[in-house]
Amino acid sequence: MQPLDAAIVGVYRTAVFLVGSLFFRGLLSRLAAVSFLGAPGQAFKSDLRFLQYRLGTPIAIAVIGRVMLPFFYRIQVFSIYEYRENRFDLRTRLAGGIEFFLLKLLYLAIIIYAPALLFVEMTGTPVLPIAIAIAIFVTAYTSMGGAKAVIWTDTTLPSTSLANTRSSTASWAARSFS
Repeated sequence: MQPLDAAIVGVYRTAVFLVGSLFFRGLLSRLAAVSFLGAPGQAFKSDLRFLQYRLGTPIAIAVIGRVMLPFFYRIQVFSIYEYRENRFDLRTRLAGGIEFFLLKLLYLAIIIYAPALLFVEMTGTPVLPIAIAIAIFVTAYTSMGGAKAVIWTDTTLPSTSLANTRSSTASWAARSFS
């Protein structure tokens, strides 16, 4: 192989890796401590049924990218809420926004509660002070580091997710075959 050919292959492989890792990172950013802590426990407790959601997520992302985003781009709409307002009325847009806000609030509460339970098991401290400390730490980390801190945190997601998948599978296999 000539040096130029090797360089072209190297650039191509790097581009494929970067595009794949960006997709994978986008997919993994949907995961959180709940998944990281809960998946091995769920696999140990029962079976791998929870993987149905994990296997369907890339399909959902592909449908959104190939169907929904081009549709919104064509009609010059920047969000689903704007589309709802154009199609129905302002009340529908506001109802959707409020629903999203409330669901996100509940989701964040669960995201903070899951690692707090882990710390409670390790230290015996009540859950409320630990949950408050986690919320303060995450808020400070994100505020002080900004987008850069969030991006670096998301960069570690593929390796932690792979470790999570391996530990879930090993936990399930140990329980199933022993």
